Amino acid sequence: MAKKSFLAALFATLLPAAAFSQFPTPEATYIITANPQGVGVEPTFKANKDGSTTPMATGTISSVLADIARDASPEGNRLTVNVQFGENNGVLNLNIATAQINESCSFILSGKITSASGNSTIKINGSPNMPSIISEADIANTSNSGYAIHNSGTLVILGGMVENTAGGNAIYHNSTYNLYLSRSPTINGNIFISSGNLRVQTDTNTYLFAPGTNTYSITLEEANEGSLVVGGGKANASSFTLTNQGFSLTASGNDLVVGTTTPIANYPTPAIHSEAAPTYYTMKGEPVGSTKPQKPGVYLVKQGSSVRKIVVR
Repeated sequence: MAKKSFLAALFATLLPAAAFSQFPTPEATYIITANPQGVGVEPTFKANKDGSTTPMATGTISSVLADIARDASPEGNRLTVNVQFGENNGVLNLNIATAQINESCSFILSGKITSASGNSTIKINGSPNMPSIISEADIANTSNSGYAIHNSGTLVILGGMVENTAGGNAIYHNSTYNLYLSRSPTINGNIFISSGNLRVQTDTNTYLFAPGTNTYSITLEEANEGSLVVGGGKANASSFTLTNQGFSLTASGNDLVVGTTTPIANYPTPAIHSEAAPTYYTMKGEPVGSTKPQKPGVYLVKQGSSVRKIVVR
C-alpha cells in the first residue's frame, strides 16, 4: 500500500469518525522555502506545488500556510496535503517568526523548520476551524521561553524530532482533542499539557507506538491524582516520566494516570539529649559531688568531655 494510503488510514484510526470524513488520500505536495527580499526585511517565504517552479504563494510563513490551506480546499472540500519545510535536507529558518496554522486544513508536515520565537515555532490553532495535523517533521525552537509546537487543534506526531534546544518545553498542548504519538518520534524537552491528554497509537501495525529507547517527559499544568495522562501508555510506561513535584505515573487499565502523591521524607525528630550533669572536684582531684560547692575555694568542674576551673567566693 502506498505511504499516502497509510496516512489516510491513520487519520481514520486516530480521529473521530466525523473528522475523518474530511480526510481523503493526500492530493498534493507543497514545498516551502525562503524567498529572500534583502537585508533588514522581514523574512518571506514561497510555496511550490507538485514540483512547479512557479510559486503558488509568497509572503510571511503564516500567510503562505493560509494560501496552501485555501488551495487545498477547492469548493470547500478540505483535502489532505503534504507540506514540506525546506528542500534538499535544508532547514527552513523562520528567524523569530511563528508559523501559524489557522485555517481549516489537513496537513501532513515534513522537512525541517526552526525559529527563535519566544512563543512557538509552529502554532496550531483550534476552534472554529480546527486544523488537523500529522507531523513527521523536525521542528525546533531555540528560545528557552518558546515551544517547538503549540497545539490547540488536532495533532498526531508520528516521526521526526521535536525539540527546544535551549532547555525549555518542546510542546505546549491545550486542546479539547488529544495529542497523539505514533511510531517513535524524538521529543527533546517537556510536553507541557494545559488541557486535553496525551495518547499513544496502539491499534495499527503500521503506526504502532514503538518508542524504543526514546523517553518522554510530561508536565501537567494541574496534577490531580487519578487523572488520565497517557491513554494507552501502560505497555510503554518506562518511556514516560511526570515532572510535577510530588507526583508520578501509575498504570490504570491500559492507561497511565497521575499516581499518589510522593510523601515528603518523614525523618524522625532528632532526640534532644540533656546536657551531662556536672561533677565538681578539688584541685587535688578529689570528687566533691554534682552540686556546686558552697565552701570558698578553687574547684574543677567536669561536664561531659569539658573540664574547666571555677572560683567559689
